[in-house]
Amino acid sequence: MSLYSDLRERFAAGVKLAFPDRGDEKYMHVSDIAACPTYAMARILGEPMLEPSPYQRVMWRQGLAMEETLVAAVRAAIADENTRVQQDKLLWVSLDANGAPIGGELSLAAYLRGTLLNVEGTSFAELPDVIFIGHPDAIARRGDEGLLLETKSERFAWEKNDVDQSWMAVQPEKPRDKYFVQGPTYAFAAKIKRFVFGVGDRVSGGVQWYPTDGSDGYDTDEHLKPLLPKMANLIDLYRKKEIPKPVPPAWGWEAVKTEFGVQLRNIECARCPYAGCIKNTNPARLNAQKTETVK
Repeated sequence: MSLYSDLRERFAAGVKLAFPDRGDEKYMHVSDIAACPTYAMARILGEPMLEPSPYQRVMWRQGLAMEETLVAAVRAAIADENTRVQQDKLLWVSLDANGAPIGGELSLAAYLRGTLLNVEGTSFAELPDVIFIGHPDAIARRGDEGLLLETKSERFAWEKNDVDQSWMAVQPEKPRDKYFVQGPTYAFAAKIKRFVFGVGDRVSGGVQWYPTDGSDGYDTDEHLKPLLPKMANLIDLYRKKEIPKPVPPAWGWEAVKTEFGVQLRNIECARCPYAGCIKNTNPARLNAQKTETVK
């Protein structure tokens, strides 16, 4: 076998070794607040999950690369003797007995050893029984002012330039709705009043910062409030150790051509790794079913 043939045959395995799983799948993550609760609870309770495809792993790595690029540029632009840009933070959020949001910082060193410790100043305090953890992309501080920076990567729409008919990326007018989960929750946990998004296009490398209305950022409390019912629902499911019936997300629907004609498909359901869900349209699950049928 030639070197090139060997490379092609082993590439998928190499992607898995180069870009392994995140490692925090056993915890409730801040992103679960926006995710399908069926998938989130199935993962937490140890139900079998489909293996991420090489494409997904590469896409995740592109997202990390965009994060590193944007944060490095921010650090170079504004970090000075008066401004700090931090990246090494691990935060948590939850609800108290009255349903009010609570949150704080976790010890990153303890987390890497497999333990969750709540940091309060220079001491450790007890954590609630159910928490959502997450790692903000960057926190900028200047005096008493703080700003939470959340970076995202996606593929912008493209259109032809009227001048020379070349194709150009079209920057979205506003961020995706699902982005407004990590931003306000991380900002709240870090006790920061404002958050912003830096969204980069994977194809052109173009970057758009949000908001674009000239304000100083999105208000943390305003955008955290709509998330509280979703947090309460997940906390209740976690305590009951219950996997709810699947309900596809309201967002992410697209028209796709199939052997049965054009049908609506939900992007999240098509990417979902929970094979036990009857709504799952992940190609890996469907192909596995076809293989079982043939046998």
